[in-house]
Amino acid sequence: MEEEGRIVSIYEGIAEIEIPKGPACNRCGLCSINGDKSLIKLKLPNEHFKQGQTVKLIFSSKKLLSLAFLVYIIPVFALVLGYIVGKALFYNEKIGIIFSFCFMLFSLYIISLINKKKLRNFQITVEKL
Repeated sequence: MEEEGRIVSIYEGIAEIEIPKGPACNRCGLCSINGDKSLIKLKLPNEHFKQGQTVKLIFSSKKLLSLAFLVYIIPVFALVLGYIVGKALFYNEKIGIIFSFCFMLFSLYIISLINKKKLRNFQITVEKL
């Protein structure tokens, strides 16, 4: 996947790049949403980049989809599984609902730990235009 952006600021080798929000953006979690624009902070390679310069960002669609799967599908699966386990163990619908929310919260905690590790390994290539 490729996106074009503009370097807003550079400080100690880390650039803040503004990317116009497009139809594929739907809050993937890779950058912070700021109105019609998205901001992402990246450590730049050794090349010379300047503030205001337009750049091309290249990243793996497969890894982005795996992150989206983690964030959206796993909590829903945990919610359903928690309900089934709670209802099967205690034969009570209210307990099933409580278990479902506990499972979902636990899955969100695990996802936050996994995402931190995956986002550290997420490679984005920055090229001059």
